[in-house]
Amino acid sequence: MTGSVCFACQRIPPLWQNALAAVPYAYPWNRCLAQLKFHQQPGWAEPLAQLVRSTEGWQALVRRAQVVVAAPSSPSRLRERGFNHALLLARCLAPGQLLNHSLRKIRETPLQHGLRLDQRLSNLKGALVVSPTQAVLVQGRRVLLIDDVMTSGGTAAACTAALLAAGAAAVDVAVVARSEPSDERFDTSSPLFN
Repeated sequence: MTGSVCFACQRIPPLWQNALAAVPYAYPWNRCLAQLKFHQQPGWAEPLAQLVRSTEGWQALVRRAQVVVAAPSSPSRLRERGFNHALLLARCLAPGQLLNHSLRKIRETPLQHGLRLDQRLSNLKGALVVSPTQAVLVQGRRVLLIDDVMTSGGTAAACTAALLAAGAAAVDVAVVARSEPSDERFDTSSPLFN
């Protein structure tokens, strides 16, 4: 993959191999994503997926993927929203490669949205696993993880760690939007990196 590497990722390489973001997390995209995620408007999934599909590097990323998974939602968030927004995006982006519900949250965690950076990085540690029935499907394979937004990288890191622990050969990440990277987001003393 070609592209830029943020300063934080240069200092401390993440667990994933490549990450692709279609747009910056800014107006109007942040509002569109909020409509999908917080206002129960699943119709936004296809137009947002189109942004990702039109991004340079997407075709190479999805071609290399042997399976595609979506970042999970907790059971309480699924009840609240009625759907997993990342799964909707993944269904639009790579339906033939998608493993439905392969990642699971095994404990409730606060929403990442309202947390400080240090809290985001440790919030999901140990909260995600690959479903035992799906583990054999990720073993030895290159996995593409789909989510809506990457801010601190905490969700992507927790998902990647769970996939690698289940035997995935490598993980790439694709998101609709990326907040502006900050070199302070990766505190090497965080439990995420230990």
